[in-house]
Amino acid sequence: MDRFLALRIFNAVVEEESLIGASRKLALSPSAISKNLAALEEELGARLLNRTTRRVSLTEAGEAYYERTARLLGDLEEADGMVSRMEGAPRGVLRVSAPISFGQRHLAPALPDFRAQHPEVVVQMFLEDRVVDLVAERFDLAIRIANLRDSSLVARKLASNHRKIYAAPDYIARHGLPVTPSDIEQHALVTMPPGSPLLDLTLTRGDEVRSLHLLGDIQLNSVEGVLAACLAGGGLAVLPSYMVCDHLIAGRLVPVLPDYTVPDTVIQAVFPSSRHLSIKVRAFIDFMVARFSPMPPWECVDRMPAAAPKAELVEAD
Repeated sequence: MDRFLALRIFNAVVEEESLIGASRKLALSPSAISKNLAALEEELGARLLNRTTRRVSLTEAGEAYYERTARLLGDLEEADGMVSRMEGAPRGVLRVSAPISFGQRHLAPALPDFRAQHPEVVVQMFLEDRVVDLVAERFDLAIRIANLRDSSLVARKLASNHRKIYAAPDYIARHGLPVTPSDIEQHALVTMPPGSPLLDLTLTRGDEVRSLHLLGDIQLNSVEGVLAACLAGGGLAVLPSYMVCDHLIAGRLVPVLPDYTVPDTVIQAVFPSSRHLSIKVRAFIDFMVARFSPMPPWECVDRMPAAAPKAELVEAD
């Protein structure tokens, strides 16, 4: 029995949750998968997996064995990565986690250019609005729009994330344009649901600082949903700059309280501090930093009309 191959097969079966999935991942026949698993269990003198017709699950012994062998294979991959950094071009599978909206708008369209520069890298990008466990879920890195809190991670800034309050011209025509932060309380709001950190907003103008807690009558759990409802005239919404430029240029959105600023958050690439930075991860981060510098493509300061029409001010309802 090839012990290293057997370990790779065992880990692949656990991660794919089936023998067929492991067969596809490793390009081995199902019979080879079964044969190596049986040989491994026989040598260890313990059953590692419970098998059914549809899936497999770990036994208690299998869980303990997987925890150790996954770490062992990860260390070996890091060692391979160290050699690759010294000897070769970026290659292999790159697993990236990213927020849905930012990933769809600005990361996914960049992947063909990245692959053109690094054709031996296969990119697996998972778009989901949750904070993944990079180590447990085997991600090489994640793109996050937040300030780093986890001390076990290292971050590299890709760009700043500017936020402002916006409304559709139709809504402003019906309800008026807020002039002060206090006016916002009299308006309909489109926000995330309770519990979201995006509900707390600090507005600053010179020495004036106002803190607001915004909870709308329309609440959506995705920023794309918030944008859609705002565009439809549902109310005021706090939106990031990376998704509003085209709507501002086309006149579909109007800035609210434009003289007030909101503290920026950071769009950054994060990866575990315990890992050596592999050449494929470094190449991906360097590519994105270059793509979003010196000014990200979603910032439209230079593309705004010279004199945008002002919304008509009417009394708020």
